[in-house]
Amino acid sequence: MTKSITVPDASRPFSTMCLTIPRGSIDDPAGKPGIAYLTAQMLLRGAEGMSRTAIADSLEGLGSVVDLSVGRDHTMLWADALTRKRPELLGYLDQILAAPTFPEAELDKLKRETLADLEAVRDDDSSLGLRFFVRALYGDHAYGRPLKGNETSLAAITREDLHAFYRTWSRDGSLLGLAGDVDPSLSETLSNRLTAPLSAAPHAPTRVPAITRPASDGKWKVVLVDKPERSQTQVFVGHITLAVSPSAAVSRLESPLADSSAVGVHHPDWAPFQVGQTTFGGTFTSRFSHEIREKRGWSYGAYSQLSGDQRLGTFILRWSPASKDLLPSLQLTDELISEFAANGPTDAELDAAQSYLQNGFVFAVDTAARRLSELVSARLMGHPDGWVDDTVERLKRVQHADAVRSVREHIRPDDMVVAIVGTAKELVPQLAAWPRIGSIQVIDWKTPL
Repeated sequence: MTKSITVPDASRPFSTMCLTIPRGSIDDPAGKPGIAYLTAQMLLRGAEGMSRTAIADSLEGLGSVVDLSVGRDHTMLWADALTRKRPELLGYLDQILAAPTFPEAELDKLKRETLADLEAVRDDDSSLGLRFFVRALYGDHAYGRPLKGNETSLAAITREDLHAFYRTWSRDGSLLGLAGDVDPSLSETLSNRLTAPLSAAPHAPTRVPAITRPASDGKWKVVLVDKPERSQTQVFVGHITLAVSPSAAVSRLESPLADSSAVGVHHPDWAPFQVGQTTFGGTFTSRFSHEIREKRGWSYGAYSQLSGDQRLGTFILRWSPASKDLLPSLQLTDELISEFAANGPTDAELDAAQSYLQNGFVFAVDTAARRLSELVSARLMGHPDGWVDDTVERLKRVQHADAVRSVREHIRPDDMVVAIVGTAKELVPQLAAWPRIGSIQVIDWKTPL
């Protein structure tokens, strides 16, 4: 059954639609990462009676934008149109969803474009560092898969693979979001219309294996992506967190089918930890930024963030020091994060963080389309109705003592995974001399992504 969310706003004759299908990169068949991504992108590259050019010209003629994106668990189709053009847009969407043809020539072209995207990641040191950080953090687990695939998997994926994957798209578990100049009473009709071509079979979520975390030896695991002649580095430091329920053994990260109400974004410490870590590196004026950026000038930006989903969270630090400043900046980061984990933020820092998060959220919902995006995200994460509207009050309710406790419990200075992009011959001797480093894996920057 398709559900719907509507955010009416008749101030402009314009509307946005978001159709979410419960299939994502987690569902890629073994050995073929990238199938979910390619399947989604190919929908706009050919449908029965319409070539890629015809589809593009038709949408451009309506002044509409249609975009398909893929995440771990879902595929999203976003489309917008003037009110008077919406019937025509719906007609094209009917055709695209009902009869995609996955043309061989277009698939070959898309593969080449995707390979070019991978090369762009390789050429951008920040993106390259993040890619290898994710790989080091999650290893061979599904969370470590490249969403767009890699050189090997792209070569192996066939048109038949895409057809087969598309046939698993189910209307069961799908969600339609509508925002702008829309009549809420039409939501069910539109939901049924857009999902009619999809499979009527019940949606069967892919079971995500648990991730095991090795016992801590107090050392940092370093992956160094070797790029010759680099005067600047890109650094990512972090670990998985909020990944076990309060009653679970700390050596396991439970799958969502085991205890989804108490891990990731559903963990009772999610909001306190979000507030707490914001004091460390969530703003330009936070502790980490002040020490790295303002006080020493080692990096233009120095940030921390907490990201997560219904399975787990990830705590990440990132900055970009010059090669000569890499080791001292790592050592200072170790000191700062260890002290922060031991003592937590101050009351003044927590007041500032709560105010920052509350004020910033206003801009996340200041248009009908943005509010729809937040509502859809909340629904997909499994939050109850009213979650978005309660965000500011939920942040206000965070007690300082809980934020301090959450930082102490969920930041693990001894378990850090580190990814660095830089010149190995200059950096390895420095890193190897620091006792905090347990292992250094050097990877050539041209290694397949």
